[in-house]
Amino acid sequence: MEDILIEKIALGKRITDEEIASALYEICVKVHPQCNLKCPVFRSNGNMVVRGNDRYQEYGCECYRYGSKMLTFLRSKRASDFTF
Repeated sequence: MEDILIEKIALGKRITDEEIASALYEICVKVHPQCNLKCPVFRSNGNMVVRGNDRYQEYGCECYRYGSKMLTFLRSKRASDFTF
């Protein structure tokens, strides 16, 4: 999925929210056991797991494998919230 997104960006094509959510889901699948800086949600939350009441209790992260929730969370942040 990441290759497709990069290709679309390079060609100036529009990327849909569904494509972004899918890419975020794939990131979560890869890094969730460690929940680290490879996750943009983790980075934008001050290098911390997102703690809420619903999914956090069961999975250890409010956004666990929920790409659209990850996208909504990221869009609620400012660029200065991210650590790179």
